[in-house]
Amino acid sequence: MSVVIALVLAFPLASRSAGQSLVDFRDAVRTSEPSLMTVIVDSADAIPDPNADDEAAEAAPPRGRRIEILRPDGQPLNRFRDGQARGLVNARPGKTTSAAFAVGDSMVVAFVGGPVNSVTVQNAGGDQSEGTVVALDYVTGLAAIKTELAPESGLIVSAAETEPGMPVLAAWIADRDLVTDSGMVSTRPMATGSGVGTTPTLDFGASRQRIGAPVLDATGIVVGVLVPSRNGGLVCARSTHLLRLIEAANAPTPHDLKRGLIGIQFQGSGPLVQQVSPGSAAEQAGIEAGDLIQQIDTMAIRDAAEVVAAVADARAGETLQIIVLRGDQTMTLPVTLTEHPDQRIAQNIPEGGTFPPQQAFELRDGQRFPLDLVPGVPAPGAPPLPPAMRRFNMDELFREFQAPDGPRWRVPRPGDGN
Repeated sequence: MSVVIALVLAFPLASRSAGQSLVDFRDAVRTSEPSLMTVIVDSADAIPDPNADDEAAEAAPPRGRRIEILRPDGQPLNRFRDGQARGLVNARPGKTTSAAFAVGDSMVVAFVGGPVNSVTVQNAGGDQSEGTVVALDYVTGLAAIKTELAPESGLIVSAAETEPGMPVLAAWIADRDLVTDSGMVSTRPMATGSGVGTTPTLDFGASRQRIGAPVLDATGIVVGVLVPSRNGGLVCARSTHLLRLIEAANAPTPHDLKRGLIGIQFQGSGPLVQQVSPGSAAEQAGIEAGDLIQQIDTMAIRDAAEVVAAVADARAGETLQIIVLRGDQTMTLPVTLTEHPDQRIAQNIPEGGTFPPQQAFELRDGQRFPLDLVPGVPAPGAPPLPPAMRRFNMDELFREFQAPDGPRWRVPRPGDGN
C-alpha cells in the first residue's frame, strides 16, 4: 500500500514539472505567420563589385615584383577572407536580405543597416512590391517601411521588458517557407558591447536565426527583434527601441532616430570621468573630470561599458538623468544628448555580409577630425599622431617569438653574452 501511495503522490509532482518545462507556441505561430515578410535592401553606400575588374587586372602586365607571404603550410597568409580581398572585408554589401514583419496597416519593420537606394518587400507567396523607408533607427539599423503588401493588421509590440526564464520564439520566412526557432531569455538587458545598447541574452535551440526576425512570447506578442551585433552574431534589440521607431514613423512629421553623443572619456574601464569634451552634452550639463557616474536613469552603473550601453539605449535629443558622485556630494545632472557626428551603423552582418570600413576619429570642440592611421600620410584635416603612437621599436617587437609548432626563440640583446 505504501508503494501505491508513493506513486500517486509523486505523479502530480512529475506532471507539474513536465508542464512547466514545455511551451506550446502554435498559437504564437498562427498569430504571427500572416504578418511575416522578407525585405531585400539595396544599400545607398554599397561598395563596387570587387570582381568587376578582375579580367582587366589579369590582362594588364605585371608592375614590379610580386611578393607574397606564405604560411608554414604554403598557403597565402591572410590574403583573402571569405572570398574577398582584405581591403574589401570591412565594406558593406550591395544587397541585404532581412526578415520583416507587419506592425500596422501598410507598415513593416526590417533591418536595412543604413541609408538605402531602394527596398523590395516580398510576402510569403512570392509577391513583391517596392517599399519606402519612413523612419530609420541609426543605432539598431531597423527601419519602418511603407508598403502596399502589408496586411491590414500587424503584430502587437510589447511595452514590457523581457525577463529571465521567459520562453520566446523567433519566426521568419525563408524560401517562401515558415521557419521558427524557440528559446529562452537567460538574462535581463545588459551591456554586451553590441553597439545597440543593453540587450537580453537569448538561448535558442539552433544558431540559424535571420536578421530582422521578430522575437515573440508564447502569445505571439513581439518582445524584441534580432539585429547584428558589432561583436558578431545576432542580439535581441529590445521592444522599447521598436516602439520608439514606430512612433517616429507615425509622427505627423516622420523622422529618423539618430545616435546620441555625450562627450566623456573614462579612466580605464571604470565609470570615473577622465575628460569632458569641450562643447559636448556632458560639459553643458555640468559633468566634470573626476566625477564618478553611479546611475543613468534607472540603470545602476558599475563600469564604463554600462555607460556606453546606456547612452546607446537613448537617441540624440533625449535627456538622461545621470547621478554622479563628486567628492562626498551626490548630484543628479540632466544631460541632453547631441547628435553623434558619425551615424554609420558599424555592425557585423552575418551570412557573409560585411559593413563599411571604419575610420578612426577624435572629437575636438564637438567636431569630428580623422586621425592619422598611416605613418607619414596624414588624413585630410587631421593632425599627425604623437610620435609614441606612430613608432615602435622593431628590435623589441621581434626579440622573443615562437615558431608554429616549434621551440621558442629569443634574439639576444647586445651584451647579453651567450
